[in-house]
Amino acid sequence: MKNENNNSGSSRRDFLRKSAAMGLVAATAPWALNKAAGRDSGSTSDEVDPGVAPIPAGPVNITILYTSDIHAQLHTHDEFFWENNAPVYRKRGGLAVLKTMINSYRSKK
Repeated sequence: MKNENNNSGSSRRDFLRKSAAMGLVAATAPWALNKAAGRDSGSTSDEVDPGVAPIPAGPVNITILYTSDIHAQLHTHDEFFWENNAPVYRKRGGLAVLKTMINSYRSKK
């Protein structure tokens, strides 16, 4: 049934279903690739294929970095904060700062 409020025929619910399905596929891809290649997660083989991500043996930590909007602030700029009941301006933002933060998380592996 076509959603009357949306000209494309897709609803928010359809979007959420499709997004969940894509997430499930992405999450199970390493397992599926290992199965397709004939490897099992319980395998004791020392053979490693660099083209296929290994299945972790135990718990895995996942870090999700999120920004709602950078407001086209390409360079560092003054930003307003309240600290100890006083207004404070600090240098924040910019793509270089964002790249540095992402690189610091990547190096913590």
